[in-house]
Amino acid sequence: MTQRQKTVLSLATAGSVLFAMSWFCWWWLSSGVTTISMAATPHDDFEEVAPISDPVRVQIEHSFNDGALRPLNEEGSLRVTYSARSVVPYQEATLDFAVTNQSPVVANIGFFLTDRIVALQPNRNHYLFATVDSAVTSDMRASLGLGFHLYGEEGYMGEAASSSGRVAWYGRAGQVVEANYYAPAPSVDKSGVSRPTSVRPRFAVVNIEPGATVSASLRWQALRIQTRRHDIPVMINSAPAYHVDAVANSAFYFTVRGIGSTQVKEGDEEVLILRDGTRQWLSSRAATQWAAVGEVASIWSWPLPSDVRPGTYDLLFGVRPEGSDSWRSLRSGAGVSPQKDGLIKLARLQVSADRAPMMRMGMSFHRYPGRSQQALGPLRLQYDFARSLAADGMSGMQWWQGVDRYEWSKVDEWASFHARDGRGVIMVFSGSPTWASMRPTEHSSMWIPGYAAPPERRYWPAYGRLVGETVKRLRGKLTAVECWNEPDLIGGFTGTATELADLCKIVSTRSRAVAPEVPVICPQAESAHGLPYVLQARTSEGEPITQFCDYVGAHVYGALSEDQAGRAYDERRIHEELWRMQNYLEQFGIDKPLAVTEYGVASCGGRPLNGHEMFSQMTSKAAGMAIYQAIRAFREGGVKILGLYSYDHEDRDPKCRPGGSFIRLTTSNIFGAQNVDDVVLGYINEAYEKFGR
Repeated sequence: MTQRQKTVLSLATAGSVLFAMSWFCWWWLSSGVTTISMAATPHDDFEEVAPISDPVRVQIEHSFNDGALRPLNEEGSLRVTYSARSVVPYQEATLDFAVTNQSPVVANIGFFLTDRIVALQPNRNHYLFATVDSAVTSDMRASLGLGFHLYGEEGYMGEAASSSGRVAWYGRAGQVVEANYYAPAPSVDKSGVSRPTSVRPRFAVVNIEPGATVSASLRWQALRIQTRRHDIPVMINSAPAYHVDAVANSAFYFTVRGIGSTQVKEGDEEVLILRDGTRQWLSSRAATQWAAVGEVASIWSWPLPSDVRPGTYDLLFGVRPEGSDSWRSLRSGAGVSPQKDGLIKLARLQVSADRAPMMRMGMSFHRYPGRSQQALGPLRLQYDFARSLAADGMSGMQWWQGVDRYEWSKVDEWASFHARDGRGVIMVFSGSPTWASMRPTEHSSMWIPGYAAPPERRYWPAYGRLVGETVKRLRGKLTAVECWNEPDLIGGFTGTATELADLCKIVSTRSRAVAPEVPVICPQAESAHGLPYVLQARTSEGEPITQFCDYVGAHVYGALSEDQAGRAYDERRIHEELWRMQNYLEQFGIDKPLAVTEYGVASCGGRPLNGHEMFSQMTSKAAGMAIYQAIRAFREGGVKILGLYSYDHEDRDPKCRPGGSFIRLTTSNIFGAQNVDDVVLGYINEAYEKFGR
């Protein structure tokens, strides 16, 4: 996490990859481009199509993260070239574009794929399909995605943009992306929030760094409206992690996700089963939430029966009429397997005998020990580790002051403060001191000249000795060591992928030589979207970077999970981020546990689309529960190391409530003074007890 990301994070908060452009949408809706609905034309017995205009008319909107208005194709703005043409009249079209950001700030652009807004048809799926070839010339920070703008009676309401619509860097040519929006009946839900009434397909490019060029070729099909004139069975999707951990004689937490069906009747039961080949145990509840079409997240907290012994079990799911031995027909989504008896196999459950942590849970602290102690008081947080990157006096490798010259005072003070009472520390070896940098005058995201460049090669032996001496000094206190931070972020790392792998090899080999028991975490990408940048890196000798790591993963910002009733907080979800990570690991043939060393939700921007307040406007109780559910989702998704960001950020931006901390852990009064939010803190501590131990 870096200082400059405070602005960028406001784009991602509610799963909205274009929320920062909402000012433009409001202006656009009131400036003569009407909200006339495009009538869907009959296509066949099972779906309708909202045709593409012929000739194809693509419209553009754009924005900059500083809010300035800069006309396209003028000096200091975005340079955009594009062309669109029909492939099959009204049914299929192509868009080719190139965007160069010539401004001094991060930019975003969206291409509307129709010239009119389509009225949502209640209780039906609105489905958009495309294939994409993409390229980026200077960074991996930009994000491309297929999705929808949503509108209500008062205008723009937000985005529908799931991970299935996001373009993956290093993806194959003709990469498939799809967007799906299920429209409930138009009404005001119990929270008083109106639902969207119309939709507009779009392809978005966000977080285009200054100087970057992004280009893509998109081939899309007309929006299809699935009428569901015949019912289909419940569909069950896989969990983010196929292998799930639990401890004997304790509660087991799991969420079954899928699509409901009106084939489920009143009185039906949903049943979760553990089976080991000779015996089985089950728990059941009313299946009412599966009776309506649309996404379902069925959240389980199941105290394991006392006779469930340590071992490996199949985790099965089914829906049946109450008291019946027969099972209703279910569809198998990706990653799940149908069984002969009509059940769906969800995952393998590994039950262990000991209380070893299923997920280590820690926190980033900026000024503990330090002035935060005077401002916020003693820590009242339960945590397993503190991570060094955010810590004053350590985030810029300040203790490395010359060849074989070290200043240990800050390192010793920080480690002594946090690594006690069973806790540890994660030491992040990221960045170059200015004196050692390959490019000592180069700007960096940490505002330290030369930080983002690798050390000069003549200093690499000294860099290795630095790692060895640091690990030796902290041995017995280390939870892990971590290679570099967010190398896919512009200003975070300006070396080559080979240099990144070489540096990680140095960290790994030097650390293991001194303390082989200390695990090594691969460089954490800024998001799951950038994970391939790390996974494809190889050393100068051709060795994969993952050969030198025990954990892999990426940071997660802006995503939430489901509330206690199973309703998603927003359109961007934690389990989709974890699915993306797992898919990349499978694609690269990597079998390593997941770590997420930074997680948070920005205090500004974005609003969820499912009846919840946006995160910054939630009450303390609601925000605390949202973070609690997020921590649970990481545990369910197989994450073994989770770091929250952060305890004491000190962001007092008046546009943000409450100011400071991307997990809403602090509040600020009218004078700008900050205090710990005890309600949010209580939920985090409760989540630590249940999911972090």
